[in-house]
Amino acid sequence: MYQISDFSKISHTSIQTLRYYDSLNLLKPSHINQENSYRYYTDDQLNELKVIRKLKTMGFTLIEISEIIKDYNEKYLIRQIENLKKQNNLNKVHIIELDSIVKCMKNNNTNVKKELISLINRKKETNMKENYEIARKKLVECYKMYKENQTSDCLVLLEEIKNDIFKAEESVDPFWSNSAGDLFTGITFEVFKNNDEKEVNFLNIFNFRIKGNDFINSIKEYTDKLDKDSYSYICLSNVSEAPNDTKLSIISVYKQYMKNYVIFETKN
Repeated sequence: MYQISDFSKISHTSIQTLRYYDSLNLLKPSHINQENSYRYYTDDQLNELKVIRKLKTMGFTLIEISEIIKDYNEKYLIRQIENLKKQNNLNKVHIIELDSIVKCMKNNNTNVKKELISLINRKKETNMKENYEIARKKLVECYKMYKENQTSDCLVLLEEIKNDIFKAEESVDPFWSNSAGDLFTGITFEVFKNNDEKEVNFLNIFNFRIKGNDFINSIKEYTDKLDKDSYSYICLSNVSEAPNDTKLSIISVYKQYMKNYVIFETKN
């Protein structure tokens, strides 16, 4: 389980929003510590948040979403399809998606929640595959620049890759995505410096794998051995010198952003 602060970072949802959802009985904590009133959330509740966000994009109000989540009855979806048709604007995609969910429910004897999550995951996988393929090409190009001593161009492209992957949600403190992004650039540059081309991939970057050894859990020890004026040290020192709880949270956010790229890496 995650404390609300960690769940906020991982889910890219502000603590204020999570508390508001709790007050609406929209997404209540899985557990509340009776001694200190700390709220705790689970991995399964990440899917619940995805459903809430998807329904919001489809035009449902939070009150309507709360009603839908109570019993996941398709009547709300059917009513929204009719509402969107009457508006006669740019809601055709949502109409198609809602209609598809209703049909799948009838054909497969499933519920709204299951079909929404299935739809979300299909769209996410398609988008993530495209993002992965673009980022993978840039990574290879960036490594070649490094090997050809085009260091300035290499670092510019590396920053571009970082910005592509670690996009901060508007509702979340950018400190976490920025810190995770700096961790990425520092690790990637060290992977460039110490590994062969075949070992330059998102899986090795995810694990901070240098010549077969993983340093993701010993970043401070690794960073302390670097030249203090080096690019890698500048990127990694903000993380390595942070208090232990902060450091662990940054690594957790880093892994959350990186995991989809690693999934596609392992499929190839």
